[in-house]
Amino acid sequence: MLKTGLMLLILICATLFLIVSIPVTNADVTTLPDPTSNRNKGLRCLIVDTGQSQCYNNAREISCPESGKPLYGQDAQYEGIVPSYRDNGDGTITDLNTGLMWSKAVDKKK
Repeated sequence: MLKTGLMLLILICATLFLIVSIPVTNADVTTLPDPTSNRNKGLRCLIVDTGQSQCYNNAREISCPESGKPLYGQDAQYEGIVPSYRDNGDGTITDLNTGLMWSKAVDKKK
């Protein structure tokens, strides 16, 4: 169990390093205004869309709120880069937007 946890921690750290290291062009970057503070105004990062299309309150699906209304700013109200993945045929998957690669399944023999 400890070995699996350590492997997961290494994978997370490596993924974060790769995300920070990937060069992006202006066409690939979304500028996000920070809704709570002016400290991070104009934060730039690669955003791959989740495909979320519905809005919710704490109990159920709702019509997406208008700007300035409570619950405005949900994931469904933002568009990002269309997700794109490739099965490399060797047990790995590559995210074609970020270049990140991961294994399809954990090898239980290792």
